[in-house]
Amino acid sequence: MSSMIAVIMAANIAGCSPSTDAEAAFHAIEETNAKAMAAVAEGDIETYASLFTEDAWSMPPNSPVSKGRQEILDAFTQMTQFGAVQFNLTALDVSVCGPSAVERGAFTLDFTPFEDTSPIPAFHDEGHYLVHWVEEGGKWLIRTDAPVSTIPLPLPPPTE
Repeated sequence: MSSMIAVIMAANIAGCSPSTDAEAAFHAIEETNAKAMAAVAEGDIETYASLFTEDAWSMPPNSPVSKGRQEILDAFTQMTQFGAVQFNLTALDVSVCGPSAVERGAFTLDFTPFEDTSPIPAFHDEGHYLVHWVEEGGKWLIRTDAPVSTIPLPLPPPTE
C-alpha cells in the first residue's frame, strides 16, 4: 500500500510545471516543522494537531494509523500523558506541485516516561519520513505523515 502511495505521489510530482516556488514551500514547511517540534516539546498537542488537515493520516511505525486530526490529537495526548516526547525533524528535500508537496526527511524521537510505572517504557527511535503536504488558505498542512523507523524491533525471547 505504501509503495502504491509513493508511486502515485511521484507520478503526480513528475507532471508538475517547474514554475512552482519550491524554495518558498521548503522554507514554509521547515517553519511548520519547527512549530511541530516546539509544540510537542512543550506538551501543546492542540497546536501540534492543528498542523494537520482535518482528514490527515498519521502512520507511525509499529502503531495503529490515526485517521483525522482528532485521532492524531487523541494518540499524541495519550502518549504525552505518560511522558515527555522530544523529536527532531530534518527536511532533506521538498517536491512541489501546485498546492501539494512531498517532503523527504530524517527524524529522531525520544520518549521519557514521567514515572517508572508508565505503560509506555522509555524509547529512542530514528529513521526517515515522507510527508504529503497540502496548501490550504496560504498555510502548508500535513495530509499524510509516514515515518519509517531504522531501529529494528527487539527480538522475541527464545522459546524453550
